Amino acid sequence: MQHIRAAHATGSGDTRTYLLAGLVRCGVCRRRMDSHWANGRPGYRCRHGHTSTRHQSPDRPKNLYVREDNLLAEVRTHVSDRGHAVQPRPSDTDAEELARFLRAHSLIISYVRPGRDNRPGLT
Repeated sequence: MQHIRAAHATGSGDTRTYLLAGLVRCGVCRRRMDSHWANGRPGYRCRHGHTSTRHQSPDRPKNLYVREDNLLAEVRTHVSDRGHAVQPRPSDTDAEELARFLRAHSLIISYVRPGRDNRPGLT
């Protein structure tokens, strides 16, 4: 099911692939982060429930954005740090293998904005 959502066709017929679609949750509001294409790269965003039909409340957190390549690098580090807990570990270079590893072990990425002394966590 997740792979169905992971590829999106563009107006030009190109297909955009999001390797981590369905695997990234917002560490602030716990919602699944949306796959999002920006500046020619895949990424993920959370708007914390904002839609154009709702007024923004002043206490709503800022939107959260992360590029897929940056997130993959953080997750690789995290998986390597705790590699003894889950074997076998994915290779350090293959992003698709890492995404398969996360799905095979039912791991979800919990992402929070950098600078809060936090790294993406796996749950």
